[in-house]
Amino acid sequence: MQKDYIRGLVCASVASAAYGLNPLFALPLYSRGFCVESVLAFRYMIGMGLLALYIVFFKQHNFRLKRNELLPLISCGVLMSLSSLTLYSSYKAMDVGIASTLLFVYPVMVAVIMWAFFRERLSAIMIACLGMAVAGVVVLNWDGGVNVSLRGVVYVLISALTWALYLIVIRRTSLQRKEAHTITFYSLLFGLPVFLILLKGGTALQAPGSLSNWTMMFLMAAIPTIVSMLASALAVQYVGPTITAIFGALEPLTAVLIGIFVFGESFTVNLAIGFVLIVLSVSIIALRR
Repeated sequence: MQKDYIRGLVCASVASAAYGLNPLFALPLYSRGFCVESVLAFRYMIGMGLLALYIVFFKQHNFRLKRNELLPLISCGVLMSLSSLTLYSSYKAMDVGIASTLLFVYPVMVAVIMWAFFRERLSAIMIACLGMAVAGVVVLNWDGGVNVSLRGVVYVLISALTWALYLIVIRRTSLQRKEAHTITFYSLLFGLPVFLILLKGGTALQAPGSLSNWTMMFLMAAIPTIVSMLASALAVQYVGPTITAIFGALEPLTAVLIGIFVFGESFTVNLAIGFVLIVLSVSIIALRR
């Protein structure tokens, strides 16, 4: 049990850090003229291909499903695609840092839904850590000159809610004991049609064209998609959706570190305070057992 808890915390950390790399790949593709739907369609298609190879050649599992797993997997696919679509759309409507900050409302949504509908007990320590993590994310991205739009806020809130529901579906349905890579593969498979419909049945799909664009698409499918989704599914199975969601505080932290080390942004007092609050909140959860 202790080993499973540690595995869950590691998976939650990896998932959050990997998901925080989304803007690193999405924004350059936007600047090259790609629309949100095309970027996400290739993200899902390449991700499915990579997972299929992994399942066939390494795990030796087949793709067979039980009847009671089909509806939850379709739900996961639709929820994940809606979360991706609205999050990536928010990058065009507002500053990425603010979008990452607002997205972190999803742990609160997970905690409230699990408490209200599934009677999951929220301890005082859990509530305190949740509040500390939220405060850390807010301080981390606090800036007087931010670019906020109502449309962007709505996009991010929808993204947060659909991602929260995605985590809960994995935990509270027949998928609880399903292999993480199988859940992720079918989530991508059932989520892909959402983008193809928006792309007029795929006829409006923009091909990557250059090797540089293909590389960017591949990295986006491999790291913030496959690595993040696999790790998220494992974390939910090991430690539950609430703790997995709280560890999502590492997502905006990753974005800030990328800004500092990749784009040469300055390390401010706000960043230091936010960093300490986030690390402290996840450390308390990690050490409480």
